[in-house]
Amino acid sequence: MKTKIFAKAGLVLDALCAADAPLSLKELSQRLDIPLPTLSRLCNDLAEMEWIAKTDYHHFVPGTALLRFGTHAERLSPLASAVAGIIRNYAVKSGLNGLLLGCEKGAFFRIFACSQKSSDLNIIRRSGALLALLYAAKLSAEDIKGEIIRKFPDLSDVEKNTIEREFETLRNNNILLRVGTMRQWYITVPFTYKDMGCALTFYGQGDEKKSVERACEEVSNTAGRILNIWSRLNEK
Repeated sequence: MKTKIFAKAGLVLDALCAADAPLSLKELSQRLDIPLPTLSRLCNDLAEMEWIAKTDYHHFVPGTALLRFGTHAERLSPLASAVAGIIRNYAVKSGLNGLLLGCEKGAFFRIFACSQKSSDLNIIRRSGALLALLYAAKLSAEDIKGEIIRKFPDLSDVEKNTIEREFETLRNNNILLRVGTMRQWYITVPFTYKDMGCALTFYGQGDEKKSVERACEEVSNTAGRILNIWSRLNEK
């Protein structure tokens, strides 16, 4: 019985963390196929533990306990700590900023960030990292476009067309490059670890002495090193 309760609690937490807005009991019940009376009792218990929080009488969001867990996990998890040095060293060497994202069970999250000077969402949009992340999670082009539009509803027609074009680039080359004015580079490599989609992005003003092609090769190699390290961790 306890195992079933924990499993249902996990489903609730996954659903709330993957949502872009508070979910009502009715919405959760429909998504998770859990009867309303059972779900109501479970959500009240989770709210009492601060794992979730009420925004009003019937709507819920992730709670402060999950924020605490997430902060400590990002700092202590082997997924982040084992590769932090690699990302940080390349960021210093290249003069670029680094961001490593994961996508699992419908939610995307930051694994590690280095020298980040603007918000995650801003960089994720400008670099196309969400596109690469969803591609790594093996979503179709249509589903990827729908998810990105849901996350960024103000996308222009040009940006929507860019998504379709860049999906083909990812499928052919497994790397996404965006170049802006003043040698602003956004280089993103998608990869998959176990069932988790990942995207490694380096961004900022590129080195005038280095070609963007060479930088793309270095970022791809860095992503490969991360995947190798994680795979070795899994073997222990």
